[in-house]
Amino acid sequence: MPLPPTGSWLCWLAMLALVSALGFASRSAYSDTAILAFLAQQRTPALDLFWRGITHLGSLYLLLPASALLLALPATRTTGMLALASLAGASLWCNALKYLFDRPRPSFALIDPMPVGASFPSAHSAQVFAFVLALLWSTRHHPASPYLAIVLLAIASLVAASRLYLQVHYPSDVLAGALLALLWCAGLIHWIGKTI
Repeated sequence: MPLPPTGSWLCWLAMLALVSALGFASRSAYSDTAILAFLAQQRTPALDLFWRGITHLGSLYLLLPASALLLALPATRTTGMLALASLAGASLWCNALKYLFDRPRPSFALIDPMPVGASFPSAHSAQVFAFVLALLWSTRHHPASPYLAIVLLAIASLVAASRLYLQVHYPSDVLAGALLALLWCAGLIHWIGKTI
């Protein structure tokens, strides 16, 4: 496989620059805490149960096997390859940036025990958006792709929202995760999308 073209490198450099800028800006952002405080006031047992269920859709425990299944089936092998590369890259970049920024988690999380690792950026958000974007690109010529896009993007957005409701991430963490996934996948598709 050839080296990534200039367009891919530009996407990835933009990813690092924008997510890092958001990381530095979010350290003193009052709105991050205010939004979480508002969400904490909306809690009900039914909503707690709903959001706890939704949040698992962004977990590697679900998305890795889903990617592996797509890769294993002959009809969806290329989709699986792109999904796995999108998911792996987004997850690795997220964890590297978590190490770099080391932002503490919100102090009022609803998940016990608290997820390990730093808060910024949100890996669940990055992972689910990376997986969804790979699926959307792979199915872009299917007649049902507009409807599939609505459903998949709604699911990814719900996962991102669940991280806020459950108080395990700040809004800037979730925004950075989604942005990271978008730019990582754009560069990846520019590089290998035309060949698979």
